[in-house]
Amino acid sequence: MKKFLIMFWCSVVTLPVMAQVGITYHNAYDNFLGVNYEFKNGLIPEARLHTNRYMDDMDLEIALNFLVLKKEEFQFYVGLGMLAEVKDGDGLVAVLPVGLNFYPFTRKNFGFHLEAAPLIDGEGPPYFRTSWGIRYRFSRN
Repeated sequence: MKKFLIMFWCSVVTLPVMAQVGITYHNAYDNFLGVNYEFKNGLIPEARLHTNRYMDDMDLEIALNFLVLKKEEFQFYVGLGMLAEVKDGDGLVAVLPVGLNFYPFTRKNFGFHLEAAPLIDGEGPPYFRTSWGIRYRFSRN
């Protein structure tokens, strides 16, 4: 499973840079990096790799976010995702992200984000994750 997740992450990271490809950094109790693609219809799939860990203990998260509100300076999104906890063997955890992206500068490539997400693993009560961070879009239409 670890090899599959590492190969999947490497293939996502090496995708050719096209319009609306972006990267994110989430600062939380468990920091993570993301690579996403923003479609014109408001769909934003994102692959996230949890960092601050040893290589054999990295978790992979896939989130499918949808823009509910899209303005020039900010975006509001909701989503659904899965977190694969590799080393602990806990399996899959459902993730329900809700967030805001802010683009305060003249060029709308660089911005900030806030996200909150309940995580549900089916074994215990859901727990709540919040994060904030930076977002960069390589190209803007």
